Amino acid sequence: MTWKRTIAESGVILAAAVLFGAAANSARDRSHRLAWHKVEARSAAGVSAVLPAADQGALYAEITVDAAQRLHEGGALFLDARRTSAYAAGHIAGARSIPVWENDADARVEALRGEGVPYDRDIVIYCSGPTCEDSAKLAEKLAMAGYLRLHVYKNGFPEWENIGRPVRQGAAP
Repeated sequence: MTWKRTIAESGVILAAAVLFGAAANSARDRSHRLAWHKVEARSAAGVSAVLPAADQGALYAEITVDAAQRLHEGGALFLDARRTSAYAAGHIAGARSIPVWENDADARVEALRGEGVPYDRDIVIYCSGPTCEDSAKLAEKLAMAGYLRLHVYKNGFPEWENIGRPVRQGAAP
């Protein structure tokens, strides 16, 4: 099999997948359809990409420290996506640990469901700062589990601690 044939077959499979997805989406009830729009940029081949609208159906909202503080004061559930050792060294007061890259992350998410944490409860997820993607990964897991009101505090624990917001050390929230 030559590489040209492989690329051609991949293109056919991709085109079929896009067509099938579009047909399935249009067959759905209007309230359950994905919102699609064309992106302004074009690929090198001159084809417009079709992506979900940025403001439609986002899995989570990124928030500032002020919004995180208001949610903290309002009793939102805070989840620390960093490793267990980082959580024990210091975390936002009251936050629970769900280290997204450790083996039991999915079990801990399932435990939230088992405890009866409502799917529409405000949940704030944070990690080690603006370059850390752990909080976004945990937000994806929570969204897949059915949670709807997810907030990612992008600047995370370092900012919270540096400006003197309440922190705790140890394994307990």
